[in-house]
Amino acid sequence: MAVKIFTDKKSNKSLFLYTALIFIAAIVIVVISFFSQINLEKKHNEYMGEQSANSITEKTAQLSDENMVLLETTKNLNEQNSQLLQDNKDLADRNTALENDNRSSEQLYKIFNLINIKDFDSARQELETLDSSSFSGEKLTFYEFLKKQLSDN
Repeated sequence: MAVKIFTDKKSNKSLFLYTALIFIAAIVIVVISFFSQINLEKKHNEYMGEQSANSITEKTAQLSDENMVLLETTKNLNEQNSQLLQDNKDLADRNTALENDNRSSEQLYKIFNLINIKDFDSARQELETLDSSSFSGEKLTFYEFLKKQLSDN
């Protein structure tokens, strides 16, 4: 019987046709799948390339804007800081001048009190320690008044 299968030309033809049809269908499916896969990868790469390019560009632009804002803020803060440092120095100088002015006023007041309690020797010693060159206006007038009071006594 095995010999009969190979010798029957009609059944061999149909078996050959079925095999050929399956083989051709398989080749067509493989070719279609191959080109479909290439096309799919190409479309995917185009899409991902556009998406990543857009997102990188957008992120770069956003970071650039944020960087500009930070640079401007830093510049403004540095300017404010330098202005505050200058103001602080000016206030320190003014405070020193006021302290010196207050000290000399206290010395003049002390001399005035010494004159009032009739301790003229101590008042003269205190008056000699004062530097009248820094006095002006009413303070100089008061200094001259105290000097005259001591010279009269």
